[in-house]
Amino acid sequence: MDADACRRPHRRHARPQLITDRSEPISSVLEHLRDAGAPPALINTSFNRRGEPIVDTAEQALISARTIGLDFVILDDRLIALNSERNDGTT
Repeated sequence: MDADACRRPHRRHARPQLITDRSEPISSVLEHLRDAGAPPALINTSFNRRGEPIVDTAEQALISARTIGLDFVILDDRLIALNSERNDGTT
């Protein structure tokens, strides 16, 4: 797996967290990624652009995610597709 996208651009490093307990809820997400042929990895980071405050509401998260150019956001138990070209109706 190429981990360059996971590194902080200005420092070129990452702080990985490994999920070893298969009972963790996030473990099933990683398994679905693996089954789909994707690397079983997620990026957990501050949700904001440089110079902006960290988002505090779902509405702010969606606005920020669209501005940043993300494809998907998970809010509570919903996967929201943001990129209309990839929107397969998953919400």
